[in-house]
Amino acid sequence: MSNSSIVQIIHVRDILPIPMLSSRGVIKYFDDAIKKIKHTDLIAFDFSDIEFISRSAAAELVSLKESYKNKKIVYFALNDYLSDILRSVAASKVYPKKENFKFNPNRAPLSDLLSGNC
Repeated sequence: MSNSSIVQIIHVRDILPIPMLSSRGVIKYFDDAIKKIKHTDLIAFDFSDIEFISRSAAAELVSLKESYKNKKIVYFALNDYLSDILRSVAASKVYPKKENFKFNPNRAPLSDLLSGNC
């Protein structure tokens, strides 16, 4: 049996005292849990009973997953909110915002705005 066929399941509630990932700092617990696992390269995080993740924590979690090239990391039992925010963060990494965007509004006199002439 190869290392990739053994799945190590980590229940997120076993590594976090509360049902939410509210900041980037809590992702350290995920990293610590991954580093302890030596016998497999397939790790599954069970998000049962996790209710919330902040966008910054989601971004850190996605980055952490990407940093482990030698391990396959998956998430399961995510509620709709968790799934949506993780998908959104991952998509924003694939299609980053344009850095050179400049807001260039047209100037109009206040009288034109009030009269509806613009």
